[in-house]
Amino acid sequence: ICHYLATGRRVLVTSKGEPALEVLRQKLPAGVRELCVSLGSADASSFRRLEAAVENLADNVAAAQPSALASARTACSSAFSRGRTHAGSGADAASDAGIRLRLSLPARH
Repeated sequence: ICHYLATGRRVLVTSKGEPALEVLRQKLPAGVRELCVSLGSADASSFRRLEAAVENLADNVAAAQPSALASARTACSSAFSRGRTHAGSGADAASDAGIRLRLSLPARH
């Protein structure tokens, strides 16, 4: 999931139940986990998570320095390019857990 996000793809994870999504969410790195929201339930904790994700994004954008972001992007892009030869298959494990992943490529102009 993190690899696809880092390479500009969108990821939609679906499941029949909230518990499976929560298990997957807990396995994500903290920086990514903060941006994950569940739209399947309408309880107070889901709304708090959505609000926290939006606040986190707003804070990151407000504190961002374009030049530092550009150099970080270049460094990360190089690292990902070197790491593409090692592609693990987490899709099989996710499928076994009853979780489906949907990936989409960003629009190219």
